[in-house]
Amino acid sequence: MLVGFLANAAQNRVTVMTYNLENLFDTVHDEGKEDYTYMPLSVKRGAMRDVIQSYCRRLPAKAWRDQCFDWDYSEEVVHEKMRSLTGVLREVQGQYGPGPDVLILTEIENVNVLRMWVENYLSDFGYYGYLIEGPDARGIDQAVLTRLRPIDAEPPQYFGFPETGSTDILKARRGYLNVNLWLPDGMPLSLFAMHLPSPGSPRELREAALYGLNDLKHQLPHGRVVLAGGDINVTSAEEDRYAPIANIIYPEWMRVELDCTGCRGTYYYPRNKEWSFLDRIFVARNTQPIGQTQWKIDRNSVRVVDSAYGQTDAYGRPIRFDPTNSSGVVGISDHLPLVFDLYK
Repeated sequence: MLVGFLANAAQNRVTVMTYNLENLFDTVHDEGKEDYTYMPLSVKRGAMRDVIQSYCRRLPAKAWRDQCFDWDYSEEVVHEKMRSLTGVLREVQGQYGPGPDVLILTEIENVNVLRMWVENYLSDFGYYGYLIEGPDARGIDQAVLTRLRPIDAEPPQYFGFPETGSTDILKARRGYLNVNLWLPDGMPLSLFAMHLPSPGSPRELREAALYGLNDLKHQLPHGRVVLAGGDINVTSAEEDRYAPIANIIYPEWMRVELDCTGCRGTYYYPRNKEWSFLDRIFVARNTQPIGQTQWKIDRNSVRVVDSAYGQTDAYGRPIRFDPTNSSGVVGISDHLPLVFDLYK
C-alpha cells in the first residue's frame, strides 16, 4: 500500500518505534479467522449467532468470553481506537514529520484496517504501509509503516517460524515480516517485524523463533543495517531464569531496551506486579561495511512512550482498550511503545 514518501536524503537520523496495538481489527469477518470478538452485536446476535456463541464459549478466560459475547465492536469503536492510537504516534516526532519514521506494528488484523487507519488519521504522516496476511488463527498480523523508500528489487516477504515438533501449533504461526528499505544515505535497511508465541505457550517456541531470526539474518547480503522488532513475549521472569535473549540474541544483536534509562518495561502483569520488556528492538552487529561511517543507536534517544491521553493509569501502567469502560477512559493498548533513533 503506497501512501507517500517524505524522507530527505540529506538527513542522518531515523526514528524507529515498535508498538503492540492490542487487537486493531475491522468489523468484518475474515473467512477462516476467529475474529468474532471484534464484530458488532448486530452480527453476533444475527445470522452468525450460533457460530459466534460456540466460539465464545470455548475461550478459556471469563473476561475473554464476556468480551466475545457482549462487546459491540462497531465502526464507531474502531474509529475511537484509531483516534487514540494516532494520539500516541503524535507524541513522537520523527526526523521527517509526525510519528516515527519506521513503525513496527503487532496485533493488526489485515490490510483493510491498516488502510482505514492511514487514510483517515495518518494522512499527514506520509507513510507507506506493508502487511502480509499470515496463518494466525485469530487473524492478527505484523505490519510496517514507514516514510523510507522501499527497495523495489527486494519486495516484502513473510517467513514462518521454524518447526519445533510442538503440538501447540496455533500459537506459533505469526512468523516474520521482512521489509527492505533505503536509509536516507542510500544504505539498505533490512527489517524483520515479529510477534513471538505468547508467554502462555512453551518457552521452546520462542527460543526456536529467536534462533530462526538469527538464521534469516545470516542469509542477508553484507553491507546493510539490520533491525528486528516487535512483541517478543519474553517476560522478565523468563529472561531471569532461562536468559533466551541474552543467550540467543545478545551475541549477534544489540538490545535497544538496555539503554532505556529509568524505564520499567512496555507491559505490566498485575497479578505478578511485574514489568517486562515484551516489546523490543534489536540492531544486528557487524553487518555494515568496515571503514564507512556507520548507522548506530543513539543511546540517549531510547524511551518508552507513555504520555498520550488515556494511555496509562495513575501508576504509569498501560490501560488496555475497553470500549465498555464506564469511567470514560477506554484505554488504548495494554502495551507501551518502545522508540529510539538511529543516527549516522
